[in-house]
Amino acid sequence: MDLSVFGITQADIQHVQAAPSLDEAAVRLDLLKGRARKELRKLAIDLHPDRNGNDLVKTERLKTLTELLSKFTAVQVKLAPAPPVMRVYVVQHGMYGSYAGTASAATTTAGYTWVR
Repeated sequence: MDLSVFGITQADIQHVQAAPSLDEAAVRLDLLKGRARKELRKLAIDLHPDRNGNDLVKTERLKTLTELLSKFTAVQVKLAPAPPVMRVYVVQHGMYGSYAGTASAATTTAGYTWVR
């Protein structure tokens, strides 16, 4: 999706991605959507068929930009899936329970068993 026609750069997108919270990212994204809508209105003045003498090229360009804007405004901020985490459990000898790993995968150090 090339949003440069609306004046939105890759740095603007990265600014949204770098937001400290989902709420802040949603606010930043809404500002970008508003800026894109405003830019489309400016472009529509020259590209609208009533203003350009029914020039088919300009009319098709307006349709393409309108579709691009509708796809962009449908974008929502979502929480990215967390990467898988390897957990290490420390089990003291003499305690019983079900922990991840097998006896062969465990190593003993100073009275503690590290289960991988």
